[in-house]
Amino acid sequence: MKLAVIGGGSLYTPELIRGWLAERAVLPIDEIALMDLPAQSARLAVVADFSRRLIAQSKASVHLSAGHELDEAVRGAQVVVNQFRVGGLSGRHLDETIPLRHGVVGQETTGPGGFAMALRTIPVAVRVGERVRELSAPGAWLLNFTNPAGLITEAVRRAVPDLSVVGLCNIPLIIRQTVAAAFAAPLSETTLEAVGLNHLSLFRVTVSGRDVTPAVLAGSLVESEMVANLPQLDRTSEAMAATARWVERLGWIPNPYFRYYLLPGETRAEAEAAAERGANRARVVGELEGEIMAEYRRPGTAQMPAQLAKRGGALYSQAALELLAGLAGAACRTTVNTANQGAIPDLPPEAVVEMDVAVDSQGIHPLPHPPLPAAARGWIQAVKSYEQLTVEAALLGDRDLALAALLAHPLVHGVDQASSLLADLLTAHREFLPAFFPKAAP
Repeated sequence: MKLAVIGGGSLYTPELIRGWLAERAVLPIDEIALMDLPAQSARLAVVADFSRRLIAQSKASVHLSAGHELDEAVRGAQVVVNQFRVGGLSGRHLDETIPLRHGVVGQETTGPGGFAMALRTIPVAVRVGERVRELSAPGAWLLNFTNPAGLITEAVRRAVPDLSVVGLCNIPLIIRQTVAAAFAAPLSETTLEAVGLNHLSLFRVTVSGRDVTPAVLAGSLVESEMVANLPQLDRTSEAMAATARWVERLGWIPNPYFRYYLLPGETRAEAEAAAERGANRARVVGELEGEIMAEYRRPGTAQMPAQLAKRGGALYSQAALELLAGLAGAACRTTVNTANQGAIPDLPPEAVVEMDVAVDSQGIHPLPHPPLPAAARGWIQAVKSYEQLTVEAALLGDRDLALAALLAHPLVHGVDQASSLLADLLTAHREFLPAFFPKAAP
């Protein structure tokens, strides 16, 4: 089996490879192709060298190649993984800081920051999808980790409808594992019910056939998860107390990214303070990546750096393995981003949603879900409208649709704010957005 990783110079790549190597009985890999841009040559070489050490340590008979040609990487592959970042961390820095100047939180997947990332990522993701369709093995799957994962998956599905593509996120698996550990239960007996969108989903959990969601909501897990990335937020404030009451009445475990909708003032203030200290997430990640690369470069080492856990990529390999094992015939239930097909009645049937599905050798089968809870339905439906408008705007290079997309997002308020945000974001990322800057006719 051949696997291709697009964005192979990512520091997540060794974590993926280590996970795959540990499950060779389920995933009989004999070839891995890493592909990245020529500008990432030095980084790709370091990651490839470290990955080869992991392979040697496992005593697996796996050939690993690293190069810059997309077609060569995906040719004949049974599985292709997207994990690239268009614009790199400098682009992420702009996504995080430009919205703050307009009074909106800056975040790489949520709100205007995620919007900017999506605009520059969608054309690249569609091109990858087209080459996978043309050159990969019959029945190949494209697994999308590239953020914003649900939105990018929807764009590829719309542009390349005859390709098998699915989006993956580690958050559902992290929540499932956290709850399993809290109840001292095996992961195999811990089932997640998920409804909503990537980074805007809701969960209920069953352990050994018992719904433990009320017990989870009554404990400290939700509060700690809700503020995990905001260590300075006052957890004793009235806003946090009201949030706790809202969650209790909701009756579902909210995805941690709900914090940006529930506490927009607090999250924006925290982001502003971090930016003023020169410690916004893009810069923190840049420092972490420097430390991780130094560990990867250490001669002879095949030990995963501890700093990788702080980078945010935990359990990606396990999420991919769970899905791939199911597709290989080990039927399972897992959480993915895929076409709704009427499974969640409050969202369009063609829309990509995040939900639990049944997986077997015949593919991915959405499971029926109840209507979205009224307390969260409006946000989820509005963000789905924003996502679909963003996809259309990116595919067409249409500024009016891009403005409509921003206006549909719950964190953006009014046409004045949306217009100025759009102008600044397009200008800042112009080199990656040629469709929005057509050349004048001669």
